[in-house]
Amino acid sequence: MPLLAYIDKLWLSFQLICAVFQIHSEGHYHGDINTNNVLLTSWNWLFISDFAPYKSIHFSSEDIGEYQFFFGDNNDKSYIAPEKLVPPESMFTSASLEEMQAMDIFSLGCVLAKIFLTENELFNLANLQSYKKGFYDPKKVLSTIEVPEIRELIISMIELNPTKRKTAREYLNLMIKKIIPKSFIQFLYYFMVIILNPVVSSSDKKVALVFTHLETIWHSYFQKTPPLIVQTINSVVFESIRDIPFNEILNMIVPKGLPYCVSYNGSSQTSHVPVSPLKFFILIMN
Repeated sequence: MPLLAYIDKLWLSFQLICAVFQIHSEGHYHGDINTNNVLLTSWNWLFISDFAPYKSIHFSSEDIGEYQFFFGDNNDKSYIAPEKLVPPESMFTSASLEEMQAMDIFSLGCVLAKIFLTENELFNLANLQSYKKGFYDPKKVLSTIEVPEIRELIISMIELNPTKRKTAREYLNLMIKKIIPKSFIQFLYYFMVIILNPVVSSSDKKVALVFTHLETIWHSYFQKTPPLIVQTINSVVFESIRDIPFNEILNMIVPKGLPYCVSYNGSSQTSHVPVSPLKFFILIMN
């Protein structure tokens, strides 16, 4: 785990919940959310990899051989939901999509705990089995997380009873309303979706994109108009982003149902100074 400031941890956690929300909103589940399957770019943009619907839904609580086969023999950390551990006679029972998604939520809570605990694992296989039997309380480990809203979020995700866990959509809504800075949802998330898209792959286009939205970026973080600066940019570079279909990129990549309203009105130039930038407005989910 890289050395992260608190705001970095919030940013990664927000992206992670967005990613799980996207998976679930499309009618799928992941099946093996853990830190090894969370990929991070040099831009601090997060991806979830290695979907595992092929892995067994349930494992024998008396024989860990199959667990080790699918999740490795490193038993000092575990991200699987406790309801996956069942008596041998129940190993081949099925699970509904909602139940599988609830298992994802438990794993998501374990990864979020790792982000905020840094050095500690919330569960290993032994105390996961103890947790299932009511002999282990993970709240002791989580008590070292100083922000109560984060603790409560994780505690809710790792509820022993899967029916008490909320959906990814509900957790995302909770994070938006109570935890993350408004700038994440008002601007940053959608801007990163665009700036990391292949249509803005060249450095010149990235610079032009930042330049055209400099006032929006500044206002998003400082809630005021930026200081007067000399704004010059090569018109050829600016023209290179004029026809990029920003709305189409967002509609294609941003999870359906994520609260946002984006309008791009195009840009015009007066002495190389663009007007009518890409504008972001927040819409909180009900």
